[in-house]
Amino acid sequence: MKKRKKSETLIYCGPSFPGELQQFSIFRGGIPKHVNKHMEACPSIEKLFVETSKLAETRTKLNIAGKKENQLFNNILQYQKEAK
Repeated sequence: MKKRKKSETLIYCGPSFPGELQQFSIFRGGIPKHVNKHMEACPSIEKLFVETSKLAETRTKLNIAGKKENQLFNNILQYQKEAK
């Protein structure tokens, strides 16, 4: 896992996990601990926690096939399907 500053404000740009993690939720002080179990099984999740200043750029890339962010998003969707 990438080391992040505790004071950093992050926004989650991946697909929602109902009852656990909503897309575009904002977090101060790091990624919430309850998400760790999912990040261990699917490292793509952590990569879609981005600095708020990168939100617009990330949202654009989510919709472009072949972009890293689009592939990460699809990896998470696949993980969600397999976890059911």
